[in-house]
Amino acid sequence: LFVCTVTPSNNVNLRGGPGTNYAQVDIFSGGSTRYVIGQSQGGDSYLWWQLEGEVWVRSDIVQVDGTCDNVPSVIAPAN
Repeated sequence: LFVCTVTPSNNVNLRGGPGTNYAQVDIFSGGSTRYVIGQSQGGDSYLWWQLEGEVWVRSDIVQVDGTCDNVPSVIAPAN
């Protein structure tokens, strides 16, 4: 079992898929923490984390805590 969480320093956009070409669906508040449930390489060449609630955040704008090496890869949803 893995426990991987992410926390942004500032408010960041949460998207409906792994890429900025997906719609913004929510805001991830700075300082709050969410569990990572999947990962996918975006069309923008960045690694994106899938969070609870089927929302996505780019990996380079959040701080990672825990064991994230074993987070399963997921197929990106249709855009």
